[in-house]
Amino acid sequence: MRKLLIKTLCFVVITLAFLFDYRILQVKENRVMLANFDKRSSWSEVYDILSDVRTAEIYKKPYNTKSNEYDYYVVFYTNSNLYNIKASELDLERVENMLRVEQVSVVEVEPVDLWFYGLLYVMVIVFPIMRKVE
Repeated sequence: MRKLLIKTLCFVVITLAFLFDYRILQVKENRVMLANFDKRSSWSEVYDILSDVRTAEIYKKPYNTKSNEYDYYVVFYTNSNLYNIKASELDLERVENMLRVEQVSVVEVEPVDLWFYGLLYVMVIVFPIMRKVE
């Protein structure tokens, strides 16, 4: 029972670390914000929220698919929301120029690779918790 409780706790900690690292879950100004993966139909709709943006972060997609032209995620923090939006390099340049006009700094972040979190999950499943030998 104790072993199961420790493994469950490890799963929760690894999952929370993953969610925070990939900007899906964030704590800003004592509030927990869940990412709003917008299904915006055009970038003009995205530009509408740029006036409310307080900070922005950019990170490269954790995996590459050859059929998709989006290589980056742009994370916008507003007063009330957190937006994760897929972007190509051209979109990235446009957004950076627009945010420069708004005087919002853009930070480039590098989350830990996905394989590392997968390795941690496998280690928690496969390796038993050590027992005291008598």
